[in-house]
Amino acid sequence: MPAHQPSRGVTLIEMLVVVVLTASLATLLLPGLARSRQDARRVQCLSNLRFNAIIFHMYAGDFCGLAPYYTDPLVADPIDVRPGEPQTRPPRFFWGFDRWNYALAEQYLDGNPFAANCYPPTYPYGSVDPNLRPGETPYHYSCTFIADARFWNPSTRTGPSQWGPQRIDAVVFPSAKCLLTCSFVRPAVRGWRGDPPPLPDNPLLETALTDGSARVVKGGAEGVSTGDGRWTAPIHQSAGLLGAHTVDGIRGRDIR
Repeated sequence: MPAHQPSRGVTLIEMLVVVVLTASLATLLLPGLARSRQDARRVQCLSNLRFNAIIFHMYAGDFCGLAPYYTDPLVADPIDVRPGEPQTRPPRFFWGFDRWNYALAEQYLDGNPFAANCYPPTYPYGSVDPNLRPGETPYHYSCTFIADARFWNPSTRTGPSQWGPQRIDAVVFPSAKCLLTCSFVRPAVRGWRGDPPPLPDNPLLETALTDGSARVVKGGAEGVSTGDGRWTAPIHQSAGLLGAHTVDGIRGRDIR
């Protein structure tokens, strides 16, 4: 009968080789996984934007072709939007750019202004961080749809008399004019107060165009440098995102 042969153990060198190989594979695979998650997030975000663009066109079809609006240029009271709280006072005129979900909720969102399609994937909705202001949608509505094209040119701007909803079918370049643009392009930054950190240079932005399509565009703030001017609250005076305050408004173009 052959003698019993003891089993050979794993040496320390072999264990180290396995660890190094595992770490190397992880280094190669993790960036790809991160890109896959980012791509999946972007696909869902573009799907949300297309859905919302359809809602905006449905509104226009129901209201004589006019773009959505729910603010009064004669009312200057600010409003504090928080989840679950009723809208008790009208907001300043241009503040509807990130609160359109309240105005369209009853008729087009099954009564829910916090519907999932109103927020991009991974958006920290419902966070306890008070800086995140979860009631406002980061899908920003272009202010050019609620003021005459002449308001968006410094040489022809006169003021609030030019405020009011515009006809969506009057857009000159519908495939190059931003309707909604996602402002949430980075994770939340802990510790900041007031407005969020500035956008990076030439960010990639998910955007719904006026023709109902959605795509990723490159570029930050462009448009009338004084934004909504001295007639509105300080929170909304800059040019904001691409397409927010386009020169010549609905007669201008954001993508060339």
